[in-house]
Amino acid sequence: MAAGRLTLAVLAVMPGVLCGCARQTGTQQFDGLSGVVVETRPEAGEMTIRVSTSRGSGERTFRCMVTQESEIYVDDVLSRLEDVIAGDAVRLLGRRDVSSTSPAIVVSYARIARDGPRPSPPAFLSSAASSRIAAEKE
Repeated sequence: MAAGRLTLAVLAVMPGVLCGCARQTGTQQFDGLSGVVVETRPEAGEMTIRVSTSRGSGERTFRCMVTQESEIYVDDVLSRLEDVIAGDAVRLLGRRDVSSTSPAIVVSYARIARDGPRPSPPAFLSSAASSRIAAEKE
């Protein structure tokens, strides 16, 4: 009877071992960067940013790849890489592209805040529209 239980236990564990139940080692490491856009290449889906080092002893440049899944916001408006210009201050979140021959960051999220007037809010957020919506609910 004990041998039967042992065999049953071994058989229950074997599919997990044979099918590759193991710790995943390729987890993606996300990095946050703040810097200034040096150049953009929309046709290649790339931008280069310059980042001051944490010790203030110098600067580094990073090649950043923008994909279909990347989200870029310019003044809180969802934008495209074509809307980014050299000199923009940028904060981004991305992961290192280890498959590339030269070090690169694949952008997940980028936020650019420019000095100047903000875009006007959508019509449904304007005070006149809000008043009309409130009146319709009553």
